[in-house]
Amino acid sequence: MTFFDAGYREVREKALRVGESRAQSYRTGNMALVPERLVRCVWYDQRLDATRLKTADGRRVRILSQGEWNSGAGPDFFDGAFIIEGEELARGDVELHVRSADWRRHGHDRNPAYCSVALHVALWNDYPEPFVLNSRGEAIPQIILADFLESDIESLENDIDMENYPYNCDSKTGLCKKAVEHNPDGFAKLLEMAGRERLFSKSTRFRLELRKRGFDEVLYMGTMKAMGYRHNKAPFRRLADAVPLKAIRKALSASPALDRGLVLQSLYFGASGLFSNIEAELWDEETRAYCAAINEAWVKHGHLVRGRLGRADWTMKGVRPANFPLRRMAGAARLVAEKLDADPAAAAIGFAEKIKSARDIKSMKKLADGISSIFRVEADRYWSQYMVPGGKRLDSTPPLIGKPLADSIVLNIIIPALLCRALEQDDSVLRDRLIDLYSVFPRLESHGIAKIMCHRLWGSEKGDRDILSVEMRRQGLIQLFFDFCDENIQDCKKCSMRNMLDFSA
Repeated sequence: MTFFDAGYREVREKALRVGESRAQSYRTGNMALVPERLVRCVWYDQRLDATRLKTADGRRVRILSQGEWNSGAGPDFFDGAFIIEGEELARGDVELHVRSADWRRHGHDRNPAYCSVALHVALWNDYPEPFVLNSRGEAIPQIILADFLESDIESLENDIDMENYPYNCDSKTGLCKKAVEHNPDGFAKLLEMAGRERLFSKSTRFRLELRKRGFDEVLYMGTMKAMGYRHNKAPFRRLADAVPLKAIRKALSASPALDRGLVLQSLYFGASGLFSNIEAELWDEETRAYCAAINEAWVKHGHLVRGRLGRADWTMKGVRPANFPLRRMAGAARLVAEKLDADPAAAAIGFAEKIKSARDIKSMKKLADGISSIFRVEADRYWSQYMVPGGKRLDSTPPLIGKPLADSIVLNIIIPALLCRALEQDDSVLRDRLIDLYSVFPRLESHGIAKIMCHRLWGSEKGDRDILSVEMRRQGLIQLFFDFCDENIQDCKKCSMRNMLDFSA
């Protein structure tokens, strides 16, 4: 029998036997295969007898929040909450496995990324100790689910449609769903109010930043942080500290115009700690030439940086190639050096003056697209044919900074920072124009929390497209999550968000 003559299940069983020395632990007494995703679904729905739930060392435990399903790299659930008998409320990430010893088999006991885990959950126990240890040697409590399931695992598997998790399953729609269906117009108004509150909250954070540094530095820091997306925001912020605008301006003033982007790339690469010990001689001619140019600029200007990060500071797992840190640094370098001329404040203030003279919403949206285009950076020269240094040579590559990221920078950094400036200077015209623009800003790429809220309110991760036609209302969803759902994940009955719809009744 050839490979393709075999059925999928038979091939899968054979692969599991070859790849896992203790594969029988993945099966029930009837030899049914149990995937880890099923364990995640059981935990997500809390298909447990909560009255009997105990940790592996015999202490009663009450789950206040199972956490939020993580669809990317890292722990399976973010920000769970629970109380173990004899201890105070604990919050942290939750990691799940089919077998308890998988914690060590998967290397989590050596991976600092899992030090945020506060609870380990496994279906079956094949580990000799009641605790697992993280990379710092700290003990993490465990729950073994097999003794507390509401029914046997095979019945649960038949009942659970794993493909619909986490956003399209029926179990996590909120009690507020009926209220939203009953009063969609009122809910749209509520979202606008919440979205406006989120804008002013961001503006307040910028005000606190402006007490410590100038307007141009605040914009620069915010823009650099945005380059990191979710995985690398913190290291990009530290990179901005290591390569401040003062150092950038000094380096660029001594460089020809055509080399300015390359010079700043060398400062970012060198300070990041990701461009050292490169075996360039093993790469193609174009890569060797690019690395030589970067190294030459670093030798000349590297003394200007105020510190260096290390490889361990950056996250690569779960990051798409287009978002790899070095590629984003290349985009940031060209943006700051060439398009903003190392003066982000000038671009923002120029936009503010134009928007104050806008006559209508259409012209404001056009101006917003204009400043967004400033923050877009196409891939050129070396980066137009390589995703990462030394990678496969391609016919073309995506932009270093595309429209989605540029729009996000305008919405989340430029508009809130300018609103802060307008409030500080008592500029009511600019304030009103910015709020008007924010209210009609087109939708950005989907946000993880917005997906969760769409599912709870409409039973689908896409939500109601008419209500969510503008980004301000989706920002309102995120605000509502932090104001209400984040504290009432496990018990909707305690949540008062439904009552807020009464204001328009």
